[in-house]
Amino acid sequence: DNATTGTAVGGTWSSTCTGCPADSFAKQTVAADEYFLAGDNLDNEGVWTSSVIDISSFSDVAVYIETATVFTEVGDYMRVYYNLDGAGEVLFHSQATSAGIATSNGLSPTLNGSTLQIVVRAFNNGAFDYFSFDNVALTNTLYSRSTPADWGTVGTWSAISINGATCGCTPTAFTGVVVGGGHTISITGASTAAGLTVNGTGDAGGAGTLQWTGNFDLNIDQGGPVTTNSGGQINGAGNADSRITFTDDVAHSLVNNGTISIGDITLTGPGFPDFGTLTLDI
Repeated sequence: DNATTGTAVGGTWSSTCTGCPADSFAKQTVAADEYFLAGDNLDNEGVWTSSVIDISSFSDVAVYIETATVFTEVGDYMRVYYNLDGAGEVLFHSQATSAGIATSNGLSPTLNGSTLQIVVRAFNNGAFDYFSFDNVALTNTLYSRSTPADWGTVGTWSAISINGATCGCTPTAFTGVVVGGGHTISITGASTAAGLTVNGTGDAGGAGTLQWTGNFDLNIDQGGPVTTNSGGQINGAGNADSRITFTDDVAHSLVNNGTISIGDITLTGPGFPDFGTLTLDI
């Protein structure tokens, strides 16, 4: 608590807020929930800066962050930037002020390069109001590389490209997934991703198929979309309770230009003060 430096995946981070109260731009813990607070009476802009993170061995990296606000006014702000290869800060997310409680998630465009740095800037000169941010993550995309193959097998995925070298990893809640190259990938248990694209016949690597071997959930987190392109297939393979579940209280989308045949599509979320939404384009 009140920390202004620390260690995270990728290295150390630091924060500065000249002349600000010691606990107004710092890590906080409330009811076991840890987050970074931009609180009352910041005399100047507070700046949170990550270390320079090496992303040279990944393709299609993005920055994810969750932000919130309570009772902030016009003139207050929280803005999130990325700095790719030292080229300068690029804004990709802002938390809007609110007379009540509001939350939002930010996801940067897909980035490719050697180094990446994350910067959060906030200003809040009122009393009894605050911004906060939490769950900062770098996401990357995994590509199918063998067929037939299981979703949960490490040899199934590459962090570089369709048919690329194995990453020795499997998808997580912060990982986008692309199935293509004529590959058939099977969901053989409860699975998770930050988004899913099933390539079509006209895409690089050709069409893909995602299928189920039983009544399992594929959970889509972090507001990621699900997209099938022409010729791509999402197939429950006759399992009546095969399911895609969109989680989190954020906006999701499902775009189907291929074929989807599945038991259920479900939208869940923690509820108040926000509820998730799902846009269907089929």
